[in-house]
Amino acid sequence: MKVHLRKRKLGNKGSGKPRYTLCLDIYYSKSKRKREFLGLYLEPNDTKQTRLDKIRLAENYKAKRLLELANEEMGLPSKEKMERGFIKYFEDKMNKREGNSQTAWRNTYIHIKRFQPKGIELIQRFTNLVKMILPLHTYCCIFKPMKIK
Repeated sequence: MKVHLRKRKLGNKGSGKPRYTLCLDIYYSKSKRKREFLGLYLEPNDTKQTRLDKIRLAENYKAKRLLELANEEMGLPSKEKMERGFIKYFEDKMNKREGNSQTAWRNTYIHIKRFQPKGIELIQRFTNLVKMILPLHTYCCIFKPMKIK
């Protein structure tokens, strides 16, 4: 898998100097390629420093995308997917379902949303519960009453 940063010429509208857009060409195999536009444009009236800053930013996007692709190849989720939370993950999975399966997923999603209080993620709530219970469990296991003979 390869990722190339490309500078693509845009059409001129009467001006002498051309505009360019920066994009990533991602080659998955010899026959499969995807182009991602970064939304960065090199304007003819940009200063040299501005152009260099835009190119550096594009290089950072390229490096980030390379890491994401490498993680996908290894089966690891991206940082954005890990930080989005369980509810969003479940919603995305639900939207990929069809028919009766989607109905079951939607009903489960509704119950999860009811259970989750506003502002507190389900995993955070579980973690807080474990933090409360674990010290009590540890205390009970360590300090067992001694049998006196």
